[in-house]
Amino acid sequence: MAVRQRRYSKEELARRGQELYEASIRQQVESGNTGKIVAIDIETGAFEVADHVLPATNQLFKRYPGAQPWGIRIGHRAVYHFGSRSLVKPKSLHDLASRDGISIDQFISSAIAEKLSALMTENYLKERAKRGSRLKYEAILAKVPDVEPEQYDRIPSNTATHQK
Repeated sequence: MAVRQRRYSKEELARRGQELYEASIRQQVESGNTGKIVAIDIETGAFEVADHVLPATNQLFKRYPGAQPWGIRIGHRAVYHFGSRSLVKPKSLHDLASRDGISIDQFISSAIAEKLSALMTENYLKERAKRGSRLKYEAILAKVPDVEPEQYDRIPSNTATHQK
């Protein structure tokens, strides 16, 4: 089996594939094929329709062994879905990932990890707070001497204070 090499970035594949689909292929395949997959060679504009991604791309590779395929589910905005949500990635995500010098997939994975970390931290702090005791807190504070803070620990007098 020959190893196929991608010659375009995921973003370029998606851009060119979407343009071809909208410009000439959609009107040819949409009637009676809703829910099927169309695999499009972004270099030639050739396409194949099948029930699933693999058969559609395999049919395309049979006709064009060097094809650079991009696929979409006919009548939908993307091939795959999370529940009822399409996996369409807005341009703003591509821009942010590009700014950071990483792929869109890395950017999304990083964003998910950050969100999970924030949620886990919030849950940890809520659980920790349940074990806290106002009485013990005040008992500890009562042991702190009532003295002026060291110079390095003072709030500068030119610092703006909260005003209503």
